[in-house]
Order: sequence, then C-alpha cells, then structure tokens
Amino acid sequence: AARSTPILELRAPGDGQVSLLFKRSGDKVKKGEPILNITTPHPDHVMAYVQRPHAHLATTNDWVQIRPHSRRGIIYQSRILQVGSPGMTLEAWQRAFGTSQRPRPLPLLIAMPSESNLKTGEKVDILVYSTSAPK
Repeated sequence: AARSTPILELRAPGDGQVSLLFKRSGDKVKKGEPILNITTPHPDHVMAYVQRPHAHLATTNDWVQIRPHSRRGIIYQSRILQVGSPGMTLEAWQRAFGTSQRPRPLPLLIAMPSESNLKTGEKVDILVYSTSAPK
C-alpha cells in the first residue's frame, strides 16, 4: 500500500518575486535548508558576507554603516540582526562550515532603515562597529 506523505504549504512572508529556486518538485529537503529566494522591491534588510579573519568581529546588535555605491556621501546607520545563515544558528553554521579547508564567508543579516529606499540588488559597502553607537 502506498504511504501518503503530509504536505506542508509554504506562504510568502510578504510581497515580492521568486528570484531563485534551490529545489524542484520531488527533491528531498532537510530541516532549515533553503528552498527558494523571494526578492522584494524595497528590502527591509541587507544580507552581507564577511570574509575571515574579520568575521569574528561581528556580533548581533553591533552597529554598522551602510554606504550605497550609487549615492556617494550618503551613509545609513543600522544594526546587525543575526550572525550566521537565516534559519541556522551561529553555532550550527560554525559546525557546518568552520572546519572546511576553504573557509566560507560569514553571513550577516542587517536591518535596513526605511528612509534608505535601497533597491534589491543595489551594491553597498558595510562597515561594522562595536556595540556602541557610531559617532
């Protein structure tokens, strides 16, 4: 007899466009594994990737400066929301990638100020500060 598998329905967290599919119908997935990427016209966060050895300097709630390439002289202040991959704790990320021969960049999820009006895919420079506010 055929065994029925329960179906889990995923819903988009907000408006946007599916920009990347990581899996296809019938592919197996593991808990926490990305399935697709949804792009919004005006993001509320930035995903930055920090190369080692600088990765150890960034922690949750650290201040950052966001400098858009397209707007010289404009600087936005914000905070790091999460260190590590979304859906994966920093400890899990370090277990998964910390011992590889070729170190992977550390992902940082950074809040995007609403007044920035950045567009998805716009290039920015990120400067990480300590936990005290920048001057």
